[in-house]
Amino acid sequence: MTHGGREPHNLAETLVTAGLVSEDEMQRGLDASPSAPGERLSDKLLRLGIVDEVLLARALALQNGLDYVKLM
Repeated sequence: MTHGGREPHNLAETLVTAGLVSEDEMQRGLDASPSAPGERLSDKLLRLGIVDEVLLARALALQNGLDYVKLM
C-alpha cells in the first residue's frame, strides 16, 4: 500500500503504514468472513488475533492525530 506522502485515512492504511501489522495480516483480516452482519474491520482483526485492544487503541489515536497514553 503506497500512500504518496499523505496521511492514512482508514484503519487498514494506518495499521500497515505504521508497521503495526503486515500487509499479509491486513489482507487476511479484510478477506475474513464477518461473524455477524456489519462486523467492522477492527472487530475482525481482534477476533482473528491480528491486533489486541492496546494496538488498536494506538492505531486509532495515530489515525486521528492524537497521542496514545496508557493509563494503567
